[in-house]
Amino acid sequence: MKRIKIALVGVLLWGFFQPLTSLAEKQDDSVTEEVAGNLALTDSLPVEKIEEQVLPEMAVTRNDLTSIESVIPEVTNDEEIQVIHSSVEESKGDLLSVPLPTSSQLDVKENRQIASGRFGTSSWYITSEGVLHIGSGEFVDVPAPNGRYSISPWLSWSKQINKIQFDGPVLAANSINNLFDSLSKVTAIENIEYLNTSQTTLMQRVFADCSSLVTLDLTSWDTSQVTTIFSLFNGCLNMEQLDVSNWNASNMTTLTYAFSDMPKLTTLDLSKWQATPVNVVQGLFMGDSVLTYLDLSGFDFSKLDASNSYAMSRFFQKNNSLKTLN
Repeated sequence: MKRIKIALVGVLLWGFFQPLTSLAEKQDDSVTEEVAGNLALTDSLPVEKIEEQVLPEMAVTRNDLTSIESVIPEVTNDEEIQVIHSSVEESKGDLLSVPLPTSSQLDVKENRQIASGRFGTSSWYITSEGVLHIGSGEFVDVPAPNGRYSISPWLSWSKQINKIQFDGPVLAANSINNLFDSLSKVTAIENIEYLNTSQTTLMQRVFADCSSLVTLDLTSWDTSQVTTIFSLFNGCLNMEQLDVSNWNASNMTTLTYAFSDMPKLTTLDLSKWQATPVNVVQGLFMGDSVLTYLDLSGFDFSKLDASNSYAMSRFFQKNNSLKTLN
């Protein structure tokens, strides 16, 4: 009897656990089938899609790459940068080093030219921003088509030019008369030291009527051969600081009106000048109304024409502030 009861209990227990075992087996089979299905699916997908399905929170789409590219800062120097390939195939390669564009290539707006030409072997051009660029080379004498006044090649654009920039070394010719004459809107001249004046003798009205210039340092110029500086700075109405203190003036004979009409010029150091003007030296400092001191101890006026009543006329006209003269 006991054996029958034990057998009956065993049958009941088997009947109870059998459905649970079958259910577990079915669930295990379905999971296996789902995994196998996913693996089969991923075998047929490109790498990008696999990344998106397996790790959606870390996937990077091509739209994301576009967004990233849009916030990359602009390059502001001339060093090299490294660009990482963005596509899957490109990423198999190494980093690609790319030279950056030059500042002139980046500044497209400045590169728009309104005029250009050659002066001797030196190329020049004027940008829409009003910058006169002068390239390296050798100047010829500034032409004088009427036989009297020289005319620079860029004079026709005097109202557009507001800045002058030498882009390389330039050897000046015998005459640079009127080179920047009447460029009344020019406020600055960059790299003026590039202009080699060692062979120049004529400097008539080079900066005359450059009425917007405020400061000018010409201590780099070699003036050992210069004979004429007639009206060199005449009409520089806003000039406050002018440095020609170390110029060799030993061969200068024509100085008429050289420093005239500079009503804002506060100081002018000519203490090292050894100049001997010949015949006349009219209006040399005329109109320099705020100058308070001048040292002309190195000037020799013995070769002026004593019979000419205009030989030194207007020499200090309107020099109302001049208090000390040596």
